Amino acid sequence: MMQVDLLFTAEAAAKEMTKQGAARVSFGVLKRRYEELLNRCNHLLEIDTQEEQDERAHVRLACIKAFLLLLFGWTFFPSRTAKSLI
Repeated sequence: MMQVDLLFTAEAAAKEMTKQGAARVSFGVLKRRYEELLNRCNHLLEIDTQEEQDERAHVRLACIKAFLLLLFGWTFFPSRTAKSLI
């Protein structure tokens, strides 16, 4: 899921799973990933080729998924850590 849906590299996904001890991602890492994807979307605003248009669609979908995961996590699993990230 991390590689396909959130566009993590294989190394970054493996590192996060090793750090967490399971197949999950922390709020902090997910928030940083969302910000990276949002910045990448902003850089792809002016498209020139079909390849750039396909990449923009793929990155936008990953950005939306990351945002929804953050929203779900902050809504259903509130804690002091999650509140401090807002």
